[in-house]
Amino acid sequence: MYKIVVVDDDFFNITVMTSILEDEYEITSFRSGDQVLAYLQGNPADLILLDYLMPGKDGMEVLSELRKNSRTASIPVIVLTASQDVALETAFLKAGAEDFITKPFSPDVVRSRISRILDLNAIRENLQMRLNEKTRQMENVLLQAFTTVANIVDAKDDFKEDHSIHVARYAAAIAKKLGWKDKEVQNIYYSGLLHDIGKISVPDRIIRKNGSLSEKEWKVMRGHTSVGAEMLKDVHMVKMADAVALYHHEKYDGTGYPRGLKGDEIPLEARIVNIANAYDAMCSSRIYHNRFSKSEIIEELHNGSGTEFDPSLVEIVIKMIEDDSFEKEALLADSLQDIKIGAEEGSSQLLFKVLEANSKAVKREAMKDSLTGLYNREYAEKYVNTHLSQCQHCAYFMIDLDNFKMVNDRFGHIAGDYALKNVANMLSEMARNYGIACRMGGDEFSLFIHQNMSRKELHKLAASLLAEYNRIKVGNESIADTSLSIGIALMPEDGNSYQELYNAADKALYLSKRGGKNRYCFFNEGEATQTEVKETEMDLQRLMEMLQLGNFRKGSYKVPYKDFQRIYSFIIRCIERNKQSAQLLLLSLKSPRGGFDSPDMLEEEIRNLELAVVNSLRRNDVSTRYSSSQILVVLVDSKEAHVDKVIQRILDTYEALKHHGNYTVKTERMSLSERLKES
Repeated sequence: MYKIVVVDDDFFNITVMTSILEDEYEITSFRSGDQVLAYLQGNPADLILLDYLMPGKDGMEVLSELRKNSRTASIPVIVLTASQDVALETAFLKAGAEDFITKPFSPDVVRSRISRILDLNAIRENLQMRLNEKTRQMENVLLQAFTTVANIVDAKDDFKEDHSIHVARYAAAIAKKLGWKDKEVQNIYYSGLLHDIGKISVPDRIIRKNGSLSEKEWKVMRGHTSVGAEMLKDVHMVKMADAVALYHHEKYDGTGYPRGLKGDEIPLEARIVNIANAYDAMCSSRIYHNRFSKSEIIEELHNGSGTEFDPSLVEIVIKMIEDDSFEKEALLADSLQDIKIGAEEGSSQLLFKVLEANSKAVKREAMKDSLTGLYNREYAEKYVNTHLSQCQHCAYFMIDLDNFKMVNDRFGHIAGDYALKNVANMLSEMARNYGIACRMGGDEFSLFIHQNMSRKELHKLAASLLAEYNRIKVGNESIADTSLSIGIALMPEDGNSYQELYNAADKALYLSKRGGKNRYCFFNEGEATQTEVKETEMDLQRLMEMLQLGNFRKGSYKVPYKDFQRIYSFIIRCIERNKQSAQLLLLSLKSPRGGFDSPDMLEEEIRNLELAVVNSLRRNDVSTRYSSSQILVVLVDSKEAHVDKVIQRILDTYEALKHHGNYTVKTERMSLSERLKES
């Protein structure tokens, strides 16, 4: 039943109106404007019948106050009057009245007009409800889109995971402490969620840069506030979102950007998000600092009061930190359970949590190498830089799978993948106890040891890696010729940053390879150390099996250049003593453009040529890589008449293996037997 309120100072008029309507409606009556205004603050009404001439507030004054109050603004009003003044009717209609009923009352006219107004109001409310429903749906679609973008923005920086959600929580907690209304708290929650949206326009290389930004890079970074404001300027359902995006880096003393506003010139919403933003940064581990303690956060807020932050907000936040209520209030704000927002927003909040979980999963996968499941190079760099500040002594291992290209070429990429996974599994198991393992790319891995281990312990660890891989490959033909080379750098002796440790370990790895592979080398020791083999019957048996697997393979005996020099001297002595013949070949890789496109392309092609040499020669021939583009070969007990056939076999094999058609091979040869006779 509709509820109708009658307001008239004349008791007779109230009695007549009640008798006309009481059979169809619930009637409540008052004889003054103040009485009805007080009643409506806590009670609903579907229609008000309002007399014009009353003592105290007249009908026009009461109508004006009804329309100003959000609780009563939409209640339809019919004015009761004995006047026939057209100007008065016009004034009431402009003030918000729906209709007039003149005195004396005609029951049929009263019922007809009231019924029509109530029906129209019901239709209007229904239309408004449907419009609100559509508006909420549109708002949710837009908010979901912006939340997705906010997650993408946070994902651009591995060390700002969930940053926007955290800022939204803290901002809402501060707003609640200030006594803001529910809708206002909701608005600042969404504004905090979207505050960094402009960073979508900032290149990843700038956001993820470890060192200081150049002035040009800072200009790009600072521009994210203007970009964010432009993106949000038409998002009217989140009030002040564009202002928060634009001004959240303004400082209270006027030294911030982009406008240099100070004090109350900065919108309060932006001041709140600014301090929430700083608090989250202090609560998180970043490349440039560790997580702050509670006392350190309070000290930083005190130091920034009046300069970076609004002093009144600093006081509120510090009090909440001291009584341990800030994090609790932030989580309550995040759930939005105490904000009266309706089912649509609730479902939107559920979507936020799904997006949050999905974002974490996507980021975790993006950090890992798809083949081996180890972390990738980019994550390794960030992880190492972050943890270097937390440990006094660390070690960085660079690990290379020797002869990996040969596995792919001889046995196919499935065998190559198998070899990489074996190394990855071994390193992953090792990392459980000591640090983190990563695949740097291709056949190169790294192991970061953040435990404080002595040099003796690191020697044992490196030796155990070599021994374990040699154990794994026993009896497996596809990886029998592979081995590991390891370079080790120490912090602080060899560097205090990722790049310094990487460079040192890479140089140590080079020394290991030069030393004959299947070795490890510390950067500051300068020479490779072979794995220690315990003199037990079991280890000797394994060693014999490994030697047999290596010795009875086809192809030339490929050795590092240092070993080649010793073998060459031995061959010369054999030629002199036994009157044997031998030929020296130099194979040089050439590009028709006079230079190679990239070091990686050159390395790929020299490996193909190396493989062609190994597969084309006999077991008693010896080959080595002489330079980055040359291979040197000694053909033992070979007559000069056979050299042309050998060279052609090498060239034909290389043609079948090479990946880049423009590369050719130049050959030079010399008879060692004849040269020795001449000398």
